[in-house]
Amino acid sequence: MVGLVPRKEVLFTKVKITNKKLWANYIKPVSISAGIISFILAFVDLEQFVRIAIGLVYIVILLTMFLVMLHKANKESSKEMNINDTDVKIKFGDIFAQNGIKVIAFNEYFDTQVDDRVISESSLNGQYILHHSNGREYIDAAIEKENHLEEAIVQRNVYRNQGGKQIKYRLGTLCPIDDYFIMAFTHFDKNDKAYLSLEDYVSCLMHMWSELDYLYAGKPINITLFGSGITRFNNGLVSEQELLHLIVRTFEISKVRFGNTSSLTILLDEKVKEKINLYDIGKEK
Repeated sequence: MVGLVPRKEVLFTKVKITNKKLWANYIKPVSISAGIISFILAFVDLEQFVRIAIGLVYIVILLTMFLVMLHKANKESSKEMNINDTDVKIKFGDIFAQNGIKVIAFNEYFDTQVDDRVISESSLNGQYILHHSNGREYIDAAIEKENHLEEAIVQRNVYRNQGGKQIKYRLGTLCPIDDYFIMAFTHFDKNDKAYLSLEDYVSCLMHMWSELDYLYAGKPINITLFGSGITRFNNGLVSEQELLHLIVRTFEISKVRFGNTSSLTILLDEKVKEKINLYDIGKEK
């Protein structure tokens, strides 16, 4: 029976009891309250049993407060920060439902062929091409007309066994198409498999922030958890948590400021909800 299926949820799986940030945030109110109680007990004449009762109640309150903080840390589903004078929000949601600029990752050739070989229909760029754009030809024309892409060309007339476009662009390069910015994000090997090194990933993000600074025109910016899914990191396995940390950290060190006229939102897929610990990402707003 459906009603008898045991729940698989495990408490405190993401933020552990030993979490350093949790303890740092916990110690602050504890220090203040402990000082106040110590002052009262030092100068107010109370019976011994009253002092013991106050101490026991205080311990229960502290334990309850810690458990509440731990529970909230594990259940955190969004995060707001201020980085480089820019309002930054991390949340779970659909990038296509957001207002403003939406950055969609493509490969280094800006391929637009959705055939489940070069581009999968179920991938984010596949969904964009098929359901959220004016079509493949429209995208290709926009790429050809974008003058600033000329400076980002790495190689022309690239021979590709499986076919596809033959101009390779620098990773992190953006091409604006209406409210979407498509980005050269991954290398492609001879079998049209996406791959990156961590060095490529960081370099790509840094160049993307620079490009956004130049192109965003004061509009809100929306990005996704780049690298989650099909990308192969030749340095080894990279977790979703590490990817999110790198996105936030590279924005911080880029010193790019989108200012009060804009904002940055990082959209996460619901599928990675149990893998992402938002509590440990960045600093509080």
